Amino acid sequence: MMDRITPVSPMAKTKRLVSASVTVLCLALLGSGVVLTEARGASSQGPASDEVEKTTTQVESPKDVVVAKVNGAEINMDSLVKMMSRIKAKDRNGADKQTIQQQALDRLILVNLAYQQAQSEGLKADEKNVMAAIDNLKRNLGSQEEYEKFLELQQVSEEELKAQITRSLTLEIAYARQVYNKVNVPQELVEKEYEQQKDRYVTAEKMRVVDVLFLQQDSAEAMEKTAEEVLAKLQAEEEQNAWKLSLDGTFIVRTYDINRDKDKELYEVGKKLEPGELSGIIKTAKALHIIKMKEYTPARQLTLEEVRGNIENALRVPTQDRRLQEWE
Repeated sequence: MMDRITPVSPMAKTKRLVSASVTVLCLALLGSGVVLTEARGASSQGPASDEVEKTTTQVESPKDVVVAKVNGAEINMDSLVKMMSRIKAKDRNGADKQTIQQQALDRLILVNLAYQQAQSEGLKADEKNVMAAIDNLKRNLGSQEEYEKFLELQQVSEEELKAQITRSLTLEIAYARQVYNKVNVPQELVEKEYEQQKDRYVTAEKMRVVDVLFLQQDSAEAMEKTAEEVLAKLQAEEEQNAWKLSLDGTFIVRTYDINRDKDKELYEVGKKLEPGELSGIIKTAKALHIIKMKEYTPARQLTLEEVRGNIENALRVPTQDRRLQEWE
């Protein structure tokens, strides 16, 4: 028995996708390879499909077990199981096996229809890009031997891998043409978002110093005496370079970004220093410091032109999602 969605003409296929909800009725006797799927009638909830055939077959290899056909293109058990694994890995709601099967098969049907549409429009990945992807994979794996082990592990030949990459890159082209390139963000919307969220588009104030941090000693007097001695050494040197000090265990030297809220005492002194200027001894609740201003950049309001791209990308996402749903 076979349930079939009435096929449309090739001309119509290039213009529209007919929705069909595909339900997995049974995925039983997996070890023996017996699989049953069914295509049901048109539905706006399911993936697009022109033709999905119910197929029952019994063979040993998952690659030979056909679970559905989309306009003659076969979807095998191997693809279904791999897609189920991907969906399960991302599932946060604890969906049951049947639901995951449904989602996986729906996704595979959608991908097949998208690829068929891309082919009907003459879209195809450039051979150079396919080979570049394979070369990049080889580099990441480290050697030809590791690459061959990868193919063996994935149970694919190099030609099958090329076909998969070609298909993937072709779908990217189709996605760009049918979704991304058709999403336009009105400039008046960008300008409105900028004015409403202007406080967000500000560069943070930056105060970077060389900090001589004095460590706790037996007494506060001893620590202050050490700080005074170090300050005198720095003031006597033309460069006032704290990195040239000989460390004796009573202090450390570090590059430090002062936080306005956390380092209030350091900030109050730091904002009065010019680049290259040395402070005196600064007392905080926990330690003593001597700082030298290395770099100061005040907070700055970014212009619309500086943030236009970021705003457009943020506004593009919901519009792009809606367009993707329309395309699917």
